Amino acid sequence: MKNFFLYFLTAIILLSCDSKAKIKRPDDLIAPDQMENLLYDMYVANGAVSVPNLNGEKNVNYMHLIYKKYQIDSVRFAESSLYYTSRVDDQERILRNVKTRLDELREKYRKEQDTLAESESDSPPIMPTDKNDTTKLKIRPRQAIRPN
Repeated sequence: MKNFFLYFLTAIILLSCDSKAKIKRPDDLIAPDQMENLLYDMYVANGAVSVPNLNGEKNVNYMHLIYKKYQIDSVRFAESSLYYTSRVDDQERILRNVKTRLDELREKYRKEQDTLAESESDSPPIMPTDKNDTTKLKIRPRQAIRPN
């Protein structure tokens, strides 16, 4: 009788466990398409952190610009992200689309780099000019501008 009770109790406990988290849908949930665009921009911004910007600055956090672009805040993003995390099928579809877009972007930049490398290798080498030869274009190195 003890074994039966122990098995019965164990079965009840195991059956009462639910592996699916029940996350309530937030009132201001970010739409799946907008979430995809948001995550794409976040991944691009995260990848750009170590690249110097036009001002020569590195390690710049661009997340506030992304939040501003989509007119959201970090709390809304966190709640929506948690909701989509609990819905594996939706999250998988969103992340698969983001990955596809990032792969396309990576391929685009690889092609551009290859094109630049080919154009540099196709250009004729710059030959040193003779001081007395006035028919050839003379290329002088650029002088740095120094403040007075």
